[in-house]
Amino acid sequence: MTSSQYRQIEWTPEKVARFWDYEQQFPQNFFANQFGDKIVATLRPWLAGRSKILDYGCGVGSLLPHLAPWGGELLGVDVSQKSIEAANRSAQAIPNFRGAWLRKDLASQEGTFDGMVCVEVVEHLDDAALETVLTDIHALLSPGGVVAITTPNEEDLGRSMIYCPEGDVVFHRWQHIRSWSATTLERALVDHGLEPVLSFTTDFSWSPWRHPVGVLKNAVKAALAIKRVQPHLVCIGRRPA
Repeated sequence: MTSSQYRQIEWTPEKVARFWDYEQQFPQNFFANQFGDKIVATLRPWLAGRSKILDYGCGVGSLLPHLAPWGGELLGVDVSQKSIEAANRSAQAIPNFRGAWLRKDLASQEGTFDGMVCVEVVEHLDDAALETVLTDIHALLSPGGVVAITTPNEEDLGRSMIYCPEGDVVFHRWQHIRSWSATTLERALVDHGLEPVLSFTTDFSWSPWRHPVGVLKNAVKAALAIKRVQPHLVCIGRRPA
């Protein structure tokens, strides 16, 4: 039987929070922990120098140290209470860090943000959660403010499904439930009052020192005019002024 023949788990907000409460014990597995420096270097042209930046979906805070040198106030928000606690512990020594919060508690922080990052979040959202998050991003961005969103590029979700014998269900190992392309992500931004600035694909994991064999493979593909598939999608959006 293939994974499509099994019942898929129904991700409620409570299950999502419990999943990430568990996963926060393993910060080394978080995407931003593995590639935070590359992510920040890629996003820097659009977000450097912003006066107030929010990491929306900050997890355990792996991206915060990389964002800190940009200057301005730095805050985080997440759905997992334990992840928030871990982020506050790990980032407490950052001078311009103003705390990580559950979304319902972020209201205590006055004002909006002229810069936001939403790294590897939108692939986890069902329709209701996506509506909430994109509406939230629009509300939290100041006019003219910029959000940088990253997500897997046209991910084949079926390749990462695993089976839970206790519940007789299958689910994506990293709780992904949605696959995005540049077209669908830009359309989602427009539908929520945001203006797409630029979308592009990249590979945050790529380095010739990490993948020496890959260098040779890429050279062969280039010679044969075969385009290398880029696994990560970046979309820059702006709230109209």
